[in-house]
Amino acid sequence: MRTVFWDYERQSLKMIDQRLLPMQMIIAEFTDYRAVARAITEMYVRGAPAIGAAAAFGLALAAHQSTAPGREQLLADLDSAAATLNAARPTAIPDELSETAYTTNKAMDFIREAGDQPWCLHVSYIKPHWPYIVPAPYHD
Repeated sequence: MRTVFWDYERQSLKMIDQRLLPMQMIIAEFTDYRAVARAITEMYVRGAPAIGAAAAFGLALAAHQSTAPGREQLLADLDSAAATLNAARPTAIPDELSETAYTTNKAMDFIREAGDQPWCLHVSYIKPHWPYIVPAPYHD
């Protein structure tokens, strides 16, 4: 079973509430990106890859929820959601050194630059950071 996964039937994000392990196995369901951000902050999900996946699915929820009538309004909705999700991660690493924030920002840049052309984008947070290579200035 995956820690974080998309429920296609319910069009929702589901994740194991890791705060309750090993005593209880509860799968929480999310239909709003703000609730996903709260879950990240409250440590429902732990570990950089799972946090990155939760944030990516949160951004997908924001797109799914948006009632924007046009491209510019959709981008504004996604920018707002990305900022909320990036701020949710419980880390001391600033955004400019975070590969999770970097990947999200690059995805938003791609969407913005695509203009009105159809596009398809795969964003992978499988390795949001290298666990054994500490970025500067932390290794100095």
